[in-house]
Amino acid sequence: MVTALILAAALVASSAPEPASNVSQTQTSDLLTDPIWKKLPPADELWKFYPERAARLGISGFSVIICKVDESGKLTKCKVFGEDPRNENFGLALAKVATLLMQVGDTSIGGEKTVGRAVKVGARFTAAKSIDPRAMKIELVTVQQ
Repeated sequence: MVTALILAAALVASSAPEPASNVSQTQTSDLLTDPIWKKLPPADELWKFYPERAARLGISGFSVIICKVDESGKLTKCKVFGEDPRNENFGLALAKVATLLMQVGDTSIGGEKTVGRAVKVGARFTAAKSIDPRAMKIELVTVQQ
């Protein structure tokens, strides 16, 4: 399998995420820590979302985003909570994955409603050591709340 998929209480996305300085206290204080994932990205498709420049230069990185859950369980209004290295578009790539390929259920593991709540998602991006772009990995990871 090209990408190891490690899940936890964190996954999200939307269109272009905003910088971490724009993540509001309200969004982080309303954080859902135990979502039930209804839809997750197929591991063998994630390499397609690797940021182009970072892939070309062999740059690995990490990103965390925070998104809101809409009425259908899809992730929206994503903002970059953090990324390293900066300016390599890892946050934007993760937001695209979350927006297009992820969805949570109506309630969390603890029985809380998910609509309107914030969800945090993290991903580790590992550059390919070969010429085959499918060797690049995006691994969804647990984020400490």
